[in-house]
Amino acid sequence: MVRFVERLAEISDADFFDSDSRKEHRAGQQLHMRQAVRAIVFDTTQGVFLLNVSASAYHKLPGGGVKQGESYEEALARELLEEIGAKAHIVGEVGKIVEHRERYNFTQTSYCYIAKQYGDLVAPELEENELAEGFKQYRAETQARRPELRCALVDDLAAQRFVSAW
Repeated sequence: MVRFVERLAEISDADFFDSDSRKEHRAGQQLHMRQAVRAIVFDTTQGVFLLNVSASAYHKLPGGGVKQGESYEEALARELLEEIGAKAHIVGEVGKIVEHRERYNFTQTSYCYIAKQYGDLVAPELEENELAEGFKQYRAETQARRPELRCALVDDLAAQRFVSAW
């Protein structure tokens, strides 16, 4: 099922930190490569699941690292149950984002999907580090509930895919 031809973005620490606060990758150090999955997950009322990371004051899409031997789809199913307590059907692909994080000595490629929740929610089972970082799920209402607002999204390629999933 995985195609992910479209690279949506390639980002690095320089996009977020000034050069004085960055820890540069040193020649000879092993750079860790990580594969991850994320999803825009719509609930049964067309709201979107998000995670608030209160310790660092940001929001993110649910998802996480792919374990050895897992497919992207298997990893996403596991991560969605762990982080938001939801089962979801993948209905589309958004694309991939490559992050070069010299500050943490890794490069991560995140494969992003669109998914729809099915079945009842269960209690999330966050890992210790996620609890320490203050992960908390919530659902945001989307403009996609209002068809007249969908047209405003069509200028953006990722948004076109988002809208076409409906």
